Parts: sequence; structure tokens; C-alpha cells
Amino acid sequence: MSRQPPPVLIDNLHVQTEEGAPRGEYIDLPPGSHEHRVVERIIHLALLLLESRNGRRSLVEVARNIIEARNDLGIPHIYNRSIRDLPNIIDFFLATMRRNFPTTYLIFGQGGKASGMKQGGTDNMDDFNPRDTGYMTLNRVIIRNMVECLLPGQPATAGHNYVKFKFQMQISVAHEIVHF
Repeated sequence: MSRQPPPVLIDNLHVQTEEGAPRGEYIDLPPGSHEHRVVERIIHLALLLLESRNGRRSLVEVARNIIEARNDLGIPHIYNRSIRDLPNIIDFFLATMRRNFPTTYLIFGQGGKASGMKQGGTDNMDDFNPRDTGYMTLNRVIIRNMVECLLPGQPATAGHNYVKFKFQMQISVAHEIVHF
């Protein structure tokens, strides 16, 4: 029986690393590589958290608070619809993130676990494209440690460590997604 490749969890995911690239440049990680699969799983779980009923409800509340605060202060923003439409906009945002996630870089010098860098964007919410809006960086050491935990011959504690890393990264990435 032939083994089927794992399903794609995040469409069009681009993961790049500085490892093995000329100084100041990045190379693509192949989609089937251990690192790419670990990153994809982390992003998938982060999005599942935000796509959950409570996650969506929280995102609507955060968005409402930001919009109302900006309106009160006279700070411009791109949300030009009724507050009642926020649940639909949140669904659009999450579906678009899952379909076209920002390029993700594995960085050795990353101080934390994850960081979302927003740059540019759009004046029209209907044109939102996460890849054009910014990028995500993940701590390459943590990703490498996660891959090591999955390799054969690891001590029994490796599985526990993998789960712990995965949870920490999932929460960190979910937090960074909200900034987009």
C-alpha cells in the first residue's frame, strides 16, 4: 500500500529560510520538508483557534473596539461598513489568511517565538491579500527543535516537548495573525 502525502492545510504557503542561502537572502523550503510541514501545522492550528466559535467572537469584539476607538479619536481606517457586518468580515479575513498566508521566514536571530510584520496594505477591504500586507517570522531554533522531537530514536520526553512547542507556537502565531 502506497503512503499518501499529508493533505495541504494552508493553501499557497511559502516558507523561506536564511539557512543555506547567501548572506541577506532566503531560500524556499520544499513543501514536503519536515520544517515546512511543522510550520504548516502550526499555522493551521493557529487558524483553527481563531476560526472556532469563541475565536471568531473574540475577533469581532477586538475589531469592534478598535473601530469604535478610531472613530472616537478621528483616526482613519479602512472599515467602511456597518458594525453588524463584522462577523462576515472576520470570516472573509480568516478564509483569506488560510488561502494566501503571508510569506513565512524562519529566522535564527528571532528573539521571540513569532512576529508578524505588517507593511503596506490596501485602502479597500475587499482587496485584502495577506501576502501583500506583510510577512511572518518564526524562530528557526524552535522549529528545528520541533523537527528533532519527531525524528526516530528520540527519548520519550521528545513527544511531550513537541506538544509543548506546538502549543506555544500556535498561540504566538494566532496572536500575530490578529495584527494583520
